[in-house]
Amino acid sequence: MESNQPNYYAIIPADVRYDESIPPNAKLLYGEISALIGKEGFCYASNAYFMNLYGFSDPTISRLISQLEKAGYIRREMERDDSGQVKRRKLYLSVSAPDIQPPIKNDTTL
Repeated sequence: MESNQPNYYAIIPADVRYDESIPPNAKLLYGEISALIGKEGFCYASNAYFMNLYGFSDPTISRLISQLEKAGYIRREMERDDSGQVKRRKLYLSVSAPDIQPPIKNDTTL
């Protein structure tokens, strides 16, 4: 079974941090999702995981995830079994930190 092992850092891009249309707890949840992104490129943590972590109710977690999705900051994908039951939810980030470019070497400097 997979485990939810967060990275040491959470990343919340400026687009998300300064968006006044989403509540502060949605921004916190975005950061937690970013910390849980694995090598596969998605977070599979359940609402129960976030409920335990932050002490929020299931409806609150659902609402915060929906707000992030509606704002375009995350994308949700459901994996279903043969009977149509949800096996696993994948959360993908839609906003990423800008690419950091190395400084341009100026050949005329000494």
